[in-house]
Parts: sequence; C-alpha cells; structure tokens
Amino acid sequence: MTETGKWLDRRRRELARRTLGAGLLLTVGFTLFALGVGVLLGFAGIYQLLPPAVLFGWIGAVVALAWGVRWYRRRRRATQAGDLAREVEMSGGLREGSIRGLAEWVPASGSSSLAALADTRASGWLDRHGSDALASVQARSNRHLRAGGVTLLAG
Repeated sequence: MTETGKWLDRRRRELARRTLGAGLLLTVGFTLFALGVGVLLGFAGIYQLLPPAVLFGWIGAVVALAWGVRWYRRRRRATQAGDLAREVEMSGGLREGSIRGLAEWVPASGSSSLAALADTRASGWLDRHGSDALASVQARSNRHLRAGGVTLLAG
C-alpha cells in the first residue's frame, strides 16, 4: 500500500468508527422513542379501547432498527478510501485523480520510481493540508454524532 493509501486508510477507519457510533446512537434513540410511545399509549388507556394498538410501539421499534441499518449502510459508502480521496481533491483544489489514483494504485506497468515520487509528493501534501481538506467530512461526522446523542437523550 502506498503512503497516500495509508493516510487515507487511517482517516477512513476513524470516520467509519464515528459513523458507526452515530448510527448506533440514532438507532437506539429512535427505537427507545418508539417503545416509549407504546408505553405512553398504554398509560393513556388506548390498549383497552383498541387492543391491536399494542403493536404500534413494536412496529415503530422494528421500523427504527431497519431505518438505522439503512442509514449506516448509506453513510458507510462515503467513508471508503476512494470517496475520501475524491473529497480531498475537490476541497483541496487538486486535479481529479491526483490522490485517488495513488490510493488505488496497482503496480502493473510504468516506472515504479515515478510512482514512488508521486506518492511521496501526494503524501507530503496530505500531511500538510489533508486535514483541512477533510474538514467538511469531519464536520458532517460531528453533526451526525450530535444528532445521535440528542436522539438518544430524547429516546
């Protein structure tokens, strides 16, 4: 793996952990909320008037769990190394493929010394400017974590 690929992989793992954490917080929060609605319906006496209403809380919990799995799968794709490289290129004003090409580089043909030089140059740029270029991705991850925490507290 190239140095550029290693840099992106470290950021990918960090973002994947944060995305999983946010997904768990959101899912558990929505599930607790749905089950809480079921309890409130019981206290309100709805179950005596309409016995099948007991399923509302459980159906809500299953829907919350399914939504959480879908949310995580969709967000997980955005934490792949190629997607992070594309984000760095766009945010950093780099030529398309200048980072992604090195992160996904497979030595098939061409000069290995030129590839190593390009990798050294790209990894140096990432060390200096990569965190700034991923600021929008990290801000989005922070928003998801905050939303998950609020949802968990509300649940």
